[in-house]
Amino acid sequence: MIDWSAFTGDNGNIKTLSELLFLAVVLGGNLSAVANVQTGVKSGKKIDGIMLTGLEGVASQGCSPTYEKLALKGVEKAWELDEWQIARDICYADIKGALKDIALKAGISVEDLTADQITTDVFVPYLKNSINDMLWRLAWFGDKDATNATSGGVITDGVATKYFTVTNGLFKRLFASVSAGDATRVTIAANSETTFDKQTKGLFVKGTPMKIFDDLKYSADYAVWERGDVQVLATKSLVDALAWDIKESNKGGDLAYGDMINGLQTVKYNGMNIVELPIWDRMIRSYEKGAAAYNKPHRAVLASKTDLLIGTGSDNSLDQFDYGYDRKAGSNWFKAKDTLGTQIVEDNLITVAY
Repeated sequence: MIDWSAFTGDNGNIKTLSELLFLAVVLGGNLSAVANVQTGVKSGKKIDGIMLTGLEGVASQGCSPTYEKLALKGVEKAWELDEWQIARDICYADIKGALKDIALKAGISVEDLTADQITTDVFVPYLKNSINDMLWRLAWFGDKDATNATSGGVITDGVATKYFTVTNGLFKRLFASVSAGDATRVTIAANSETTFDKQTKGLFVKGTPMKIFDDLKYSADYAVWERGDVQVLATKSLVDALAWDIKESNKGGDLAYGDMINGLQTVKYNGMNIVELPIWDRMIRSYEKGAAAYNKPHRAVLASKTDLLIGTGSDNSLDQFDYGYDRKAGSNWFKAKDTLGTQIVEDNLITVAY
């Protein structure tokens, strides 16, 4: 049911539905800006990597040199893709209200909304925003074993876990990699505070934010810096604290803000490219809220984008939806479906702060 109660009849302003503003439009940006998104992937497909190891080059031995075995190192993992779907329907009676003169036709055809402006200007854009938001949620926060906070998990009580158990996201893989001793961890003490307020204030201690980012850099495997696509992904909470810390420590100095990339703000600090991800903050505070504190509200990942894999079955998940009209039922349906999965290539080259 759509709630039109906030609208007044013919107020002299809204003449077409395209004039309506989307409230809380998802501006998460494109996932390809922060990870290696691969399309047309099938579950079970191998992810193979190979590299030369050891040293090469010795003094010339002239004729008939001694041949040594070529030293190679291989990495093999597999895609684990899972299927997601969105299925919604709506009856024309659900949109009766102050905007009916704009939205509805007359006669029996009033029931078919598929060719109406409300579908092209409201429903379709809304679906695309919803799919984009879902992809961010599942790709980073997905957990097939997700449970609510009162059951010992981290998902906010009252939020259905079915919106997270579709697939395992990158955060679950990263935390598991740290536990296994593969990826490197930088500890953020403020995350362990026992109240929402203390978790926020715990960051705003002079020198603390800069040390977190410095530790990320200096704890990272030196091999990662030879990659051309290394970046630090961070919650906005961390970037805001870093900006505050620089001003406090440098008597008015400012954090160097860079260009926007696919709708995402970038900053420069200590030779690192940092991508600010407020969508992480929103999702943590909305979906991983405990009774008194959030689950790891401040997070950062230093990695080569090549090593963070997100795979989809189609070429563009945003276009994987269809809609139609059920003449007998008098309802309009909207359905989207695709596959999604994540994987990490070289865990030892990733450093995670939380």
